[in-house]
Amino acid sequence: MLESLTVLLNVEDVPAALDFYNELFGFEKEQEYEEGGVIRWVRLCRGQTQLMLNEHGERSNCLLYTSDAADE
Repeated sequence: MLESLTVLLNVEDVPAALDFYNELFGFEKEQEYEEGGVIRWVRLCRGQTQLMLNEHGERSNCLLYTSDAADE
């Protein structure tokens, strides 16, 4: 069974994306990384779903999940 879901998205403007996901979907900020007075990375949560927004870089978007099912 799926326990949690985390999506990492690369965006060009982390503060604008933070406002968008907060206002439209109700995500709340849990963590942030700031550099030069600008938020470069943020982790948002809504229930068991987490969304990480990362300043556009070389990394791809990804999906992370946890499950209680063990490999047999």
